[in-house]
Amino acid sequence: MFKIAQAARRITGLVIFVGLAAACVGEAAPKNQAECEASQKCRTNGKCTWDFTANGCVVGSSSDCARSDVCKKDLRCSKRGDTCEKE
Repeated sequence: MFKIAQAARRITGLVIFVGLAAACVGEAAPKNQAECEASQKCRTNGKCTWDFTANGCVVGSSSDCARSDVCKKDLRCSKRGDTCEKE
């Protein structure tokens, strides 16, 4: 029984380590317009415009949507509120 508990603790530790390592590999948060334009959020969701108030990338216009995957794949090419939506 002791060996099973010991193995379970080791597996749990490994899972936590792998999870933390994966979190560290992610893309750093953009801090300006150029970084927003080069970000994964821009490519996927159209969040290509740096907004000082939000302190991050936002959908600034329909042109942001037009260059994103949501436009190409889902035809969500127009800015509506804070997101890209269908016309």
